[in-house]
Order: sequence, then structure tokens, then C-alpha cells
Amino acid sequence: MDTKSLLADVNADIADIFSTKFEYAKTQYVPAADDQDLSHDRAAVKRGKELETCVLYVDIRDSVKLSQTLGPVNMGKVYTAFAKSVIKAGRDHGGHTRNIIGDRVMIVFPAKDCFANAVNCAVTINHIVSLVMAPKMTGLNFRCGIGIDYGLMKVIKVGVPRKDKEREPNRSLVWAGEPANIASRLTDLANKTDTRTLYRVKRNPFNPAAVQRYNDNKRRAALGMPAQNIPALPTYLKTVETAVLTEEEFANSFATYDHADGYFTTGGHMLSFERIPDTVQYPAILMTGRVMNGLIAEGLSQNLLPPEIDWYSFTEDIRDVEVKVFGRNVVWAFD
Repeated sequence: MDTKSLLADVNADIADIFSTKFEYAKTQYVPAADDQDLSHDRAAVKRGKELETCVLYVDIRDSVKLSQTLGPVNMGKVYTAFAKSVIKAGRDHGGHTRNIIGDRVMIVFPAKDCFANAVNCAVTINHIVSLVMAPKMTGLNFRCGIGIDYGLMKVIKVGVPRKDKEREPNRSLVWAGEPANIASRLTDLANKTDTRTLYRVKRNPFNPAAVQRYNDNKRRAALGMPAQNIPALPTYLKTVETAVLTEEEFANSFATYDHADGYFTTGGHMLSFERIPDTVQYPAILMTGRVMNGLIAEGLSQNLLPPEIDWYSFTEDIRDVEVKVFGRNVVWAFD
């Protein structure tokens, strides 16, 4: 096919996808790429599935550095052992491997008992990596990071239909929805030290009475009413408060307006600020509050200790994650 014909064919595909209907059937089970109820044929309704469950991602920490140290032959052995172990762990805990990209593996669980199954699977994977694989790699800090979330995902078949030996590499499933994105984001942080800059700001807070009068006068002006004729109030209080802000919060606190100062901060009149280096050490397993709540509702596994004691709750803001996050570095203990 020449390039012009290829572009015309791709244009027809895209037009078809955006003009045809997508329908999703609810399921409690994890679909596979050869599921006959999934379709992506041209000129037909696209059929997908909708599954509310837990998704787990895991990958090797510092894999690029490891690859440089070990070389391609030995790193190939590491990838093979890691992927095989993770897939077996997922299967043993009722999960289904649905994506492998390099050293990152995605496992999806059927809805029934998904919380306990996902968390138990995470503990098993961490046990294998920490106590089985790592000791075989003397002198290397071999670790993994695991992220788990729960929620609704829409599953769609994507790719190009083929009947030759390239059939499998040319088709896959896409798991659209927040849980896959959040679990992947938590995996990025798990078993890592996150370094960031905070800002400690000292300021005079705004005078609530002055703010109220300002808002009242704006409302009156919008209604065509004269401003209140009352004595002026100081804009700021004389008290001094201290606030600790992230870089984004600090940058967003500045605003300009028509005043001699030329700017003000949204929290009040800034007196001083200082940068504070901050580090957070995340454990090997991270999961959202949605998973924790589900785990409690299902009844904790006998081998998992009460979460209010042993699972750490992180108060730090995690980019793109707006739910509570819990974490723990745990392996199995056998008699």
C-alpha cells in the first residue's frame, strides 16, 4: 500500500471510530483479547465491557541502572524470572495478567473478593522480589514497586485484525478509567524516595470583615446599588500565621492587582518565606483508600494485620492522585 492509500485507509478508520456507537456490557469477570463479546469491526457498533474491580501494577525499580550494570544477557534473565514470577503470583491469587510492557506488569482481578486478592497478591510479589530474587543478585539493590486501585474500567479491544503469525502482537485490550491510571501512578512512586521543595510562608492573614465588606460591595455594585458607607477596615490582621505550601501552591498564591505593591498573595500579606527540602520514602506497596475500605469491608485476610495499625496513611499530596493513599513494605511470615 502506498502512503497516500495508507493515509486514506487510516482516515476512514478514524472517521468510523468517532462516528459509530460504543456499547459496554457489565461483567464481574476479566475479559481476554479473544473474548467474542468484544468487537472493533469497521462500520459496526463497537462492543466493550465494563468491570468494577481492583487493578495492580508492578515494576522493577531502577531497571535502567540495573540494565547498565548487568548487561543485556543477564538483564534478560532478570526480566524473564520477574515476569514469570509475577504472572504466577497473580494467577495464584485469582488475577489475570493483561499487559506486560518491559518490566511493568498489569494484573486485573475478578470482582468477587478483589480487594483481598489484590493485596495478598501484592504481598506475595513483594516477598518473591525481596526474599527470593534479591538474594540471588548480590551487591544490587533489587526492588519492585506495586500500586493498587479500585473502580470502574471500560474494556475495549484495539488493534488491527490479522490471521497470520502477527495476529497477537497486533491486537490488545485497553483498560480505560481512573483505576488503571492511579494504580500506575502509585507504582511509579512505590519503593522510591520522592524529593520535593516546600515553602514555609509567614504572613498576616486577610481580615475576614474586610473581605466580607468587599464582597458585599461587589454584589451591591452588580445590582446597581451604592456601596456601604461605613469606615474603612484594615485589609490584613496584625496576627502572624505560618503556612507550608507545595511549589505549585506557592506559585499559585501570587496574583496581580491595581495596587502600589503590584501583587498580593491569596493567603494574606507575605512577610517572609523560606524553601524547605522535603523527602518522602514510599514503601513497596501503595494502594488507595478505595482499596483499603474494600479490604476492611471484605474482612481482612488472616495473614494481614489490622490496617489501622500497620498500614501507613500518607498525608503528602501525590500528583494526579486525589484520594487517600496507604502503604506498607510487607512480606509473608511462615512458621
